[in-house]
Amino acid sequence: MDYEALLELSVDLAYELQYCGGETYRVEDTVTHLLGAYGLDSEVFAIPNCIIASIETPDGRHLNRMRRSRSSSNNLEGLERYNALCRRLCQEKPPVEEARRLFEQARTQDHSYRPWVILLAHFIAGFGFSILFGGCMMDALIGGLCGVAVGLCNRFASALHANVFFRSLASGFVLAFLAHSLFHLGLGANLNAAISGPMMLLVPGLLFTNSVRDIIYGDSLSGVNRLVQVLIIAVALAVGTGAAAALATSVWGSEVISDAAIGYSLFVECLVCAFASAGFCIIFNIHGPGMGLCLIGGTLSWCAYRFCADLGLSDPISFLIAASLSAMYAEIMARLRRCPSTGYLITALFPLIPGSHIYQTMVYAIHGDTDGFMTRGTHTAALAGALAIGILLISTLFRMWAVWRSHRRKHL
Repeated sequence: MDYEALLELSVDLAYELQYCGGETYRVEDTVTHLLGAYGLDSEVFAIPNCIIASIETPDGRHLNRMRRSRSSSNNLEGLERYNALCRRLCQEKPPVEEARRLFEQARTQDHSYRPWVILLAHFIAGFGFSILFGGCMMDALIGGLCGVAVGLCNRFASALHANVFFRSLASGFVLAFLAHSLFHLGLGANLNAAISGPMMLLVPGLLFTNSVRDIIYGDSLSGVNRLVQVLIIAVALAVGTGAAAALATSVWGSEVISDAAIGYSLFVECLVCAFASAGFCIIFNIHGPGMGLCLIGGTLSWCAYRFCADLGLSDPISFLIAASLSAMYAEIMARLRRCPSTGYLITALFPLIPGSHIYQTMVYAIHGDTDGFMTRGTHTAALAGALAIGILLISTLFRMWAVWRSHRRKHL
């Protein structure tokens, strides 16, 4: 057997999983399981931008392979495809040449949406979340237009290989300046809703979720790495939106006064939530029946939050319960469809990500309101912590259950 080719194939497959947005533990398990299926023990170490693997062949040779990456994507369809390929190779154990052919074939089967569809998805997400945050129809239209502007800005910056800090800063600036300008022309009523909606497009939901899951599975280095990236993006958004607000005020000569948020019925909110989640499904490149299941997950999470809030529970407790139900739904769907739970979890959590709270925290910081900044910032941190704890509890319980089942099968 060509052990060098097998090791290279394992690392290449893990690299594709990592590029598509896979968690660190999944990347490492891919190499371990694939090499183990061919009777080889391996040592694997992965962080968000590097994979290192080594094996000892039956004749005593030590082989090493390292693969470094400098970019990533949110291609959850690719994540499912490569995960399914790993399962197939572990079960069938074809010759290395045939396994490489299947891998190359999988690389050519990428199903990506066209650019105009992705821009439409940005409009849908910005439009839907602007309504969910209490905006009127005009606010939602402005939010949708700002979402398209974010998509164009991200696309242009990515083509120039700009780093994540600059992309976030530029996108936040374009979003906020466009919204402020349109409101100064008298086209909207609730500026907070019009900005908070498309701001959800810039909130690093996948990074946040993967960082929590990495920490859960003991990959603290990767988890902290991703959390630092989340903080960098948050700072970039604060700087970009703050600069845009200051520039718009100096250009137009006055600040915009927002109307109060509109309260919608739960039925309307659920429809809007599903509509906005569809936009994120397209942005994360989710196809087929999985998209419908993701929309159900997002709607259920929002219903759970509203139900808990109507019972009088505090926001952090409501978020904790809703996040736990979202994580449970994602884990169950992943096991029923035998695919990663990442897509179901991300889309289910997005309606709960406190995008409006993040924006309000930035507004207080821009205006120098220390008390408001501390109060809103503490509340936002509590909500994010509640989401993390909910994911942690359910993912840990399901992992313990999987280990128990594995031990039970071996015992039987």
